[in-house]
Amino acid sequence: MAATDNLQDLFNSLNGEQKMELLHNRSLFNDKQLDILMNNTDQFFLIVIAIIIFFMQCGFAFLEAGSVRSKNTVNILIKNMLDAFIGGVSYWAIGWGLAYGEGGNVFCGGSQFFNFQLPYHLYAKWFFQFVFAATAATIVSGAIAERCQ
Repeated sequence: MAATDNLQDLFNSLNGEQKMELLHNRSLFNDKQLDILMNNTDQFFLIVIAIIIFFMQCGFAFLEAGSVRSKNTVNILIKNMLDAFIGGVSYWAIGWGLAYGEGGNVFCGGSQFFNFQLPYHLYAKWFFQFVFAATAATIVSGAIAERCQ
């Protein structure tokens, strides 16, 4: 009963143009659903782009395998896999907390290490940032392949 009265009062408070819009497409009540859709679309975009960037790891691995002698090909491919793994574990442990953790100072963050109390809506951003960190490490290590003893 009270909900019906609230809807009636809301409808009566609208001007004629808003009433017509409400009757045609109900867009006045879809703001919350639109916000949810936009948030989910943003997270989906971040995940898809992160996967594409992660595929750059494969491209760098092939590039590095082609630029080293054949006896070092397996070593360089294993090094690329370890870059991704160690990059992921280290970014999970301290990277996100230092870069984006709340409660820190101007230079670094002070919380959310090991993703402790990281809100669920930030996991897509975490994955995106991890992939960039791991890819950057692969670029640097590939640049010095067979150049350091």
